[in-house]
Amino acid sequence: MRQNDSDAAAGRAAPALVSERGRRRPVADRTAAVRRLLEDPDTFGTVLLLAAVDAFGVDCLGDASDPDRGPWHPATFRDEFARLYGATLPPGNVDRLMAAVLLVTTDVFFCDLAAFAAVSLALARNDVDADRFDLPDVDDCLWAVVEAGLLSPPDEDDPAPRFAPEVRRFVRELLAEEGFVTVPRFLQSVVAPEELAAAARHAHEHADDPALFAAVYDLQKGKAADAEALVCAQVGELTEQLARLPLENGTVAGLLPAGEGRS
Repeated sequence: MRQNDSDAAAGRAAPALVSERGRRRPVADRTAAVRRLLEDPDTFGTVLLLAAVDAFGVDCLGDASDPDRGPWHPATFRDEFARLYGATLPPGNVDRLMAAVLLVTTDVFFCDLAAFAAVSLALARNDVDADRFDLPDVDDCLWAVVEAGLLSPPDEDDPAPRFAPEVRRFVRELLAEEGFVTVPRFLQSVVAPEELAAAARHAHEHADDPALFAAVYDLQKGKAADAEALVCAQVGELTEQLARLPLENGTVAGLLPAGEGRS
């Protein structure tokens, strides 16, 4: 998707922002509730993006009719949130907001390894240092893929792999390096289970001893289940934050698909 396709893409950012008149909170209560979320260093990128779209409209994501006008600058978001809600966004929240904006206005997360790494670190609520190129771990990638699926759902009619080969290779090697022998289900859109099995066997020091390899394999199978459980906990946390986000122009009902994050 091109950068100047942002207005069409913006519709994915707020799939549940539909009319819900008659259920609004008093202005002071609503302002305080939004400010608390904006200033909370643990607020997810999805919540920050929905707050921005609700407050400023999809124009803050860019203008499809003007290829020279992209999304707002981070400083603009900071200033406008301060003006409207009196909120001071922590740097990490700005990073997560801009990562979410990138997801709904471009496809670089899926096709560029550097962007994938940076967005994964930001969405997973890590501190991002612009002067240092850090790499995400499996848990970071796992959450980023889940949140990207919420903000930029895949085209079910397009059978082509969504992630570029360099991204898939990176995640596969990361899984093997961290001792995963099975792919967590939320990452199977990036790495096929059979790909990891081959990579794990190749990388494992006990691969020449089938019995020992099988024993180690059994011990490490639980890593995928642990990673999936962490995602389930994060989805629960995201759901709780969404419930606390008082949208003026809509509702977040239906944003999370039924059963999302459940084991």
